[in-house]
Amino acid sequence: MSAFANRFAGNAAKIIIVALLSIPAVLALWQPAQGVGENRYLAAFPAKPHDWETVVRFPARLDLWINDHFGFRDVLVQLNNRLRYTLFKQFPTLQVIEGQGGRIFLATHSTAHAPYAAITQACGYRYEHADGIAKQVSAFDAGFRKLGVDARLLVAPSSPVMYESELPVWLRQRCDPAMAPVPRVMMSPFLAPEARQRIYYPIAEAKQIGQTTPVIPKTWFHWSGTGPRLIAAASVRHFWDTNASSATDLKTSEQLKPSDISHLFPGVELESKVEVADFKVSGIEQCAGPACHHPALQSVMAKLGDISLYRNASAPDRRLVMLSDSFGQHIAGWYSPFYREVVHLSTNNLAMLDDVEIKAIHAHFLQPAESQHLLFLYHDGSLLSGRLEVDLKKLGV
Repeated sequence: MSAFANRFAGNAAKIIIVALLSIPAVLALWQPAQGVGENRYLAAFPAKPHDWETVVRFPARLDLWINDHFGFRDVLVQLNNRLRYTLFKQFPTLQVIEGQGGRIFLATHSTAHAPYAAITQACGYRYEHADGIAKQVSAFDAGFRKLGVDARLLVAPSSPVMYESELPVWLRQRCDPAMAPVPRVMMSPFLAPEARQRIYYPIAEAKQIGQTTPVIPKTWFHWSGTGPRLIAAASVRHFWDTNASSATDLKTSEQLKPSDISHLFPGVELESKVEVADFKVSGIEQCAGPACHHPALQSVMAKLGDISLYRNASAPDRRLVMLSDSFGQHIAGWYSPFYREVVHLSTNNLAMLDDVEIKAIHAHFLQPAESQHLLFLYHDGSLLSGRLEVDLKKLGV
C-alpha cells in the first residue's frame, strides 16, 4: 500500500466525521428551516456589512442565522416536541396545557398575553368587566336597530366552561361556576331588555349534548361535529323559527381529525373523532374563497380570508349571514339545511378593510331584508375580551 493510501486510511474516520458534520451546513443553504409552529420569525441572513459597526455585529448575527437554519432543524424540533410530550406530557409552548383524561386546553391566544388568560377569563377568575360587556351588547342591539336590521348574537361556550371538571386541579380551583361571566353579563342591569332577547348563550343545551357526545373534541380548541350541528338547529329555533326542521337529510360520517391547534405543537400527533358532513352527497353546494362571491367583493373576501358559502336549493328561500370569530367556520355549514344560502364571514381580519370595503360589506350583507337573518357569533372568551365593541366600531355600527 502506498504512503498516500496509508495516510488516507489512517485519517478515514476524521474525514467521515467532518463530512457528516458538514451535511447540516450544506442543507441550511440548500433547504433552510421553516420554523413550523415556533410562533416567531427565524433569524434572517445578515446583510453585507457597510461600516465598522455592522462588521462588528456580523458574526453574532450570522451565528443567530446558523442556529435557526442548520439542516434537519425542523425534524429535530419535532422529535424534541414528541419526546417531551410522550415522556412528560409537556407541550413546547405555554399556549397549550393538558387537563384530565387527555383533554387539552388553549391556555392563551398569544405568548404576549398573560399565562392561562384564555382559561381564566372564560371561566371568570377575577373577571370584573361583566357590566361593561353588557353595555357593548346593548350598543350592538341599538346600533343595528338604528339600521333597521334585526341582528342576533350567539355566544359559544368554550372548553374551560364546558369541561371545567377536566381542567388541571390547580386551575379548576380558580374557576367557580357560580361566577361564570357570561351569565353575569346576561343578568347585568346594564343589559337593555331588548338586547337580552337577542343574545343566546346555549350553555345548558351544550352541557346536555355533552353528556352523550363531545361538543368540543378532546384535542381541539374550537367546537366541531355533532355539538355545533345540534346548537345550529337550536339557535334557529330560539331566534327565528320555533318549528324549524331540517329541509335536507345531511349525510355525515365520523372521522379521526387532527387537533385544530396542532400547529402549536409540531411533531405531537393528537386526534379526535369528529362528525363530518358530506355536503356534495347531500346536494348542498359548498364554497370557500373570494371567487365564491360577487366580483365587487373580491378584495374584501381576499382580506377576510376565513369565509365560506353554502347553497341548498331544497331549503326555505332565506339567507343567513353570519359574522364571527374563528368558531364560526366550524358551525356555518350546519346551518345549510335551514337556509337557501348561508354566508359566513370571519371578522378576525376586519381591521384590514378600508372604508370603501366596509361600505361594500354594508351594501351586500347588512341591509334590512325580510328573507335574511343576521347572526354574530363569538366564543365566550372572545366576547369577554371586548371583541364585539372592536368589530362594531370598525363596521361603523
